[in-house]
Amino acid sequence: MKQFILLFLCIFFLPACNHNNGNNISNIPTPRLSSSPVTNEPKEPVKIDSHKKILFYSDRTGFMEIYVMNIDGTNQQQLTYYNTYTRSPAWSKDGKHIVFESTKDNINKEIRTFELYIRDMDKGEVKRLTENDYDDCSPCWSPDDKEIVFMSKSASEERYGIFVRNLESNIEQQLLADSYDNRNPDWSQDGTKIAFESDHNGNYDICIMNKSGGDIHDLTKDVIDERNPRWSPDGKKIAYCVYEKSGKSSIYVMNSDGSSSVRLTNSSSSDILPSWSNDGKNIFFSSNRKESMNIYIMDANGGQAKELTSKFYVDLGAKCQP
Repeated sequence: MKQFILLFLCIFFLPACNHNNGNNISNIPTPRLSSSPVTNEPKEPVKIDSHKKILFYSDRTGFMEIYVMNIDGTNQQQLTYYNTYTRSPAWSKDGKHIVFESTKDNINKEIRTFELYIRDMDKGEVKRLTENDYDDCSPCWSPDDKEIVFMSKSASEERYGIFVRNLESNIEQQLLADSYDNRNPDWSQDGTKIAFESDHNGNYDICIMNKSGGDIHDLTKDVIDERNPRWSPDGKKIAYCVYEKSGKSSIYVMNSDGSSSVRLTNSSSSDILPSWSNDGKNIFFSSNRKESMNIYIMDANGGQAKELTSKFYVDLGAKCQP
C-alpha cells in the first residue's frame, strides 16, 4: 500500500502553488519556440494487429511502462522497455500513432524531466518530440492530428501551463499563462475547445477554453477538487473525477456546458482517470477496489463495472484506439 500511495502522488502531480484571487500573469516560462529536429530510435517489440487496442501504463516491471491489450482485457502486452517513468499514452485520431511522456533520456540528470515522444504503431519507430528542461506531460492530439496539446512547467515551478505544439512547424505556443496551476488538457472532437483543470478558484475545477486559449469558462465551481476531464466522442458530455475531502474519488459525467452532473461510481475506493469507448457507450477508469489499482469498464450511464486487469500492480490511463 505504501508503494501505491507514492506512485499515486507521483502520477497525479499533486503539489500545487499557493492560491490567490488575482489574474496576474505568472513567471511560467514559455519554452522552445524552435524547430529543432526530432531523432529516430530503433524499433521496439510488439506489433499491433488488426484488432482495436487499449493503451495503458503500469508498474509491473518495477518501472512505469506502456502496455496494450484487447478491449476485453485479453492479450496484454508490454510496449515500452525503458526501465524508467513512461506514461500517459494517447492515440492519434487515425489510430496509427501514439504520443507519450517519458524520462527515459534524462536518467543521468540531477533532476529528471518528462519529454514527449511519438511512436509509429505500424513501424515501431519512436521520435522524440520535445527536448528541454521542462516537464512536458499529459499530451493529447488535435482531431486533425496536426497538433498536440499538453501541460508543461520548469523544475523550479509548482504550477503547469497549457501548451500546444504544431507537428508540421515544430513550433510550441503557450495557450494559458496565468498564475494558477492548469493541467490535463483534452481536445474536443470538433477541434474548437480544450477542457482542462485549474486551481484558480482555490481548488481544482473543470474549465474549457477555445483552441487559441481564450474565452475561458468554469464548468464546475465546487469546494472540492474536480479533475481529469475527458470529452465524449460526440462532444456532448465530459467525464471527470471528483476528489472528496476524505481522499476518495469518484467518476462523474456532465453535459459539455457544465449542466446535469451525474455521479457514476460510488464505491468505497478511489475511481480515477475516466476515458470513453469509441462509440461513447462505455467508460474506462482505474480503481483500487481490490487494493491494487486495476482498469475497469462500465456503461456510460453507470452501473456494474467489469474488471479488465486483475494483477497486483498499478494499471492506469486506459485509452481506446480510434
